[in-house]
Amino acid sequence: MTSDRGVIRQTHSMIWAPRWLTALVVALASSVLMVVTTPARAADGETELGATQLAAQTYPGVQLIQADFTSTISVPQAIIDEAAVNELYTRLVVQAATGAIGTAESQIIDAFVAELAKDPFRYVTPADARTTVEVGLSGFGTGFVVNAEGYLVTAAHVIAPDPDELKVEFARAGLRDLIANDLDEVQASGVAYSPANLDTLAQAFQDWYVRYLEVGEVSTTVSAQIGVATAGVDKTQRGQPAEIIKVGAPYPGKDVAVLKLDGAAHLPTLPLGDDADVPEGSTLHVTGYPAASTFSSGMSADSQVQPTITEGPLTAIKKTETGMPVFQTQAPASPGNSGGPVLDDAGNVVGILVASAVADDGTALEGQEFVIPISVVRQMLNETNVKPGESATTQAYNVALGAYFDKYYKRAMPEFQRVQALYPEHPYVAEYITRTQQAIDAGKDETPNSLLLWVALAGGVLMVLAVGGVGGFLLLRKRGKGPARVAGTAPQGGPWPGNPGPQGHQGIPGQQGYAGQPGFPGQQPPPGQPPQHAHQQPAPAGPMGQTAWPAQPQQPASHPPQPPVTQPLQPPLPSEPLPPPPWHAPGSAPGQQPPPGSPPPVP
Repeated sequence: MTSDRGVIRQTHSMIWAPRWLTALVVALASSVLMVVTTPARAADGETELGATQLAAQTYPGVQLIQADFTSTISVPQAIIDEAAVNELYTRLVVQAATGAIGTAESQIIDAFVAELAKDPFRYVTPADARTTVEVGLSGFGTGFVVNAEGYLVTAAHVIAPDPDELKVEFARAGLRDLIANDLDEVQASGVAYSPANLDTLAQAFQDWYVRYLEVGEVSTTVSAQIGVATAGVDKTQRGQPAEIIKVGAPYPGKDVAVLKLDGAAHLPTLPLGDDADVPEGSTLHVTGYPAASTFSSGMSADSQVQPTITEGPLTAIKKTETGMPVFQTQAPASPGNSGGPVLDDAGNVVGILVASAVADDGTALEGQEFVIPISVVRQMLNETNVKPGESATTQAYNVALGAYFDKYYKRAMPEFQRVQALYPEHPYVAEYITRTQQAIDAGKDETPNSLLLWVALAGGVLMVLAVGGVGGFLLLRKRGKGPARVAGTAPQGGPWPGNPGPQGHQGIPGQQGYAGQPGFPGQQPPPGQPPQHAHQQPAPAGPMGQTAWPAQPQQPASHPPQPPVTQPLQPPLPSEPLPPPPWHAPGSAPGQQPPPGSPPPVP
């Protein structure tokens, strides 16, 4: 029992000493890494970005999409049905006589206009003759670049609106002059129509024309109004033609379209994320070109290619009638944002904005925007053999931005210059180069000194090696002192605490090895050889010729692990305590007693 407890105590000391040593090594290594590394950023792009950096990384890959539609429309000439109008007049006179309406002229006119607007088709009939007008329309939305070759994604309804809605828009644009002529004739009749009466009649005329409107073949051209750097201004826009690769159905269908910019290279891109990682309650960021602010009067030309970004929570995950998932968010959006990317906190695109909830009167309801998840977009990209990927321009730009926002301006400058070389028309990099140089000139740069970094790294490594060597030295002495193991305990060469090796053996941490080979701490000497002592130098060579200090870090062996060499278990300890090992000083014979007055043996 005494021997067993002795073995247990020795085993504990062998376990705890390496754990203490490992903890110290890890602490030292961590301190060195803290000195030589910049603030952590996950390589997979999942690190959350600050709002300013997220916007800066996103803007270059977001484009203003313009769709131009041209066609001819024809409408029949309108003929007043005099019989129907006289019947209406008689009915209004009776109503005035009975007090149903007022008898004042303005009240009778108001009643007349209201009745005419209720059913204009009853009082106006089409003639055989038709009037033809050429019409051009332009629609705007948002898109984003998915690879360096110039493939973009936008909403389908931005470039291919619903035919009925397009017909109404053609009527509004093409019939504006016709309706204006009709109103001139109404006013020339001598009746005192109020401005409100004229507005009501204009809407009635438009409704009538739309019913009988015939639209010719529609020609569609699409372009991206790309923001480009221009001398003398921050940036301006350049229309770059885009080919329509594939178009889905407007919402609630798969409202996604894939475009290809002609002759594009090194365009800034946006990374696609995974909508499966976006739970309800997540913050979403909507980027795009809301028309109200993009084309607001008084804004500069470069402001028209400056996207905006808003944020809000993902309030619900729903499905359409066909089973397509839909995100609902409170991030503010408005017409013009359609087709724009919706991002997570890491700057990955997790959806595309396609619609807003509307009230009964057709007005959009704030805080109820609908987003198609990026998985639907990926499906369409796969169908068109388009592979999304980060461009070299974006890779360098994001590295530069990371250094810039860390105030490592000298590190950021060459990356910004690389971006400018790859894509000279980048709309933002010139401004960042100017800001970076100003910060360097003002002494604001905090880039770590390279020489100091290497000194700190070398010093930390030397400390780790020194501590590992001392720990191995002490551990060898500790192991050499203890009694042999009993059957049933961990066999010699068992896994090193904190760094398990192959079954049944241990080696230099992080390196493969086998029990029974020289250089393993605590290994018993071969028969016929004297035991090793802690004072012996140098340490024996281990596998692969490495010195056998236990804590010295090594690289994993390139060869596959081999089965451990088996060796018999050591015989059990006798029931009586073993006699103490003979003491001898260096240079004396084994078994010699210490001379009088000599210091006790070193444990």
